Amino acid sequence: MKWSIRKQVDGVITDDPKKYLDVCKKYKGEKPRMKWKQLGLTIVYQTLAVPMSLILRLKFGFRVDEKEISKLLMAASRQ
Repeated sequence: MKWSIRKQVDGVITDDPKKYLDVCKKYKGEKPRMKWKQLGLTIVYQTLAVPMSLILRLKFGFRVDEKEISKLLMAASRQ
């Protein structure tokens, strides 16, 4: 409910409109904060993204053969 208030959506579908109106009245505009565990995991994943992409590019190549991919897609669509 707070997410929809923060995003200023035009409408909300809920099975408890009284609760939604109550949340709207009490909402003070607090910003969502990321927990330390979430922040740490985000940093780890972002740090691993670059070396993993380089490893995959070294294994499978840096260029994409469009003709080969179109052949593979055509063969897959026939099955």
